[in-house]
Amino acid sequence: MGDLSGSAPAPSVLEGFISESDLARQLHRSVHTLQRLAATRSGPPRIKIGRSVYYKIDSVRAWLEQQERKPAVTFRSSGRRLRRAS
Repeated sequence: MGDLSGSAPAPSVLEGFISESDLARQLHRSVHTLQRLAATRSGPPRIKIGRSVYYKIDSVRAWLEQQERKPAVTFRSSGRRLRRAS
């Protein structure tokens, strides 16, 4: 067998995935918040391997784009319509 020290490292099987703690840090949210979103199925899709949780980066980006909404129209108690927030 030849010396493998000079060969390129094997690609990571987690290429394109991010850990739950790293995603929480990037979104400025707690891990608990991500876990709560997962429990209500309103968060990004995730992969669980034992106790470790990973998110596919492309799926997180798609989920973030789905979260974009137009501003809500608000009404006063008198029933008069207010302008949309800009």
